[in-house]
Amino acid sequence: MQQLPLSGPQRHAMAAAGLPADALCGAVALRFAPSESICTAGHPLAYFMLVLAGRAKASVLAENGRELLLCFSQAGDIIGDLELMLGTFTAETSIRALTDVVCAGVPLARNRDALCTHTTFLNRVGAALAGKLKRSTENCSHIILYPLETRLCAYIAATAHGGLFAEPLTETAGLIGTSYRHLLRSLEQLAAEGLIEHAGRGRYRIVNAAALHTRGKGLYSLP
Repeated sequence: MQQLPLSGPQRHAMAAAGLPADALCGAVALRFAPSESICTAGHPLAYFMLVLAGRAKASVLAENGRELLLCFSQAGDIIGDLELMLGTFTAETSIRALTDVVCAGVPLARNRDALCTHTTFLNRVGAALAGKLKRSTENCSHIILYPLETRLCAYIAATAHGGLFAEPLTETAGLIGTSYRHLLRSLEQLAAEGLIEHAGRGRYRIVNAAALHTRGKGLYSLP
């Protein structure tokens, strides 16, 4: 994580989201590289964050060690809203950057009282939580109701960067609710059908994006 001063446009984006940077203590810009952890469930959450640019994915870890995909985040989304409303400074979910991600970060502990007394901002938080609940419910239903091929095509389309799918395969298997062996068989089948091709080191290049999106039925798509 790289910490930088807020720029003028970033302050404007915060104000548009109901976050008056000048009235909050220690607001900064936070930059995360692809694959970098933004927060980890069960660990301290230092900042309340407004996503300004980039994409990330949120997941939760069950007691049996299996990880489940909850939703994807993009510019305009909030990280730390659940923790803010629960009054805890420990992350409830794990969030990892898919691309370069830039956030406006507000120290959570120092600013919680100010944030919780700002009516316009609380309305924004309520809408954000409702949106996350909707997306999380949809993603969980996808794992139960749709076949693996559909989920896999949708996940590849949602997480590929520059036409390259490079997500860790063991992690991918858990997130979309299948076994590693079954995932490999499905990837081989998609490659045999010409939708993707091997790019080495567990990575795959998208060959037919239109067919991949059609097979994925728009699951996991960002709004």
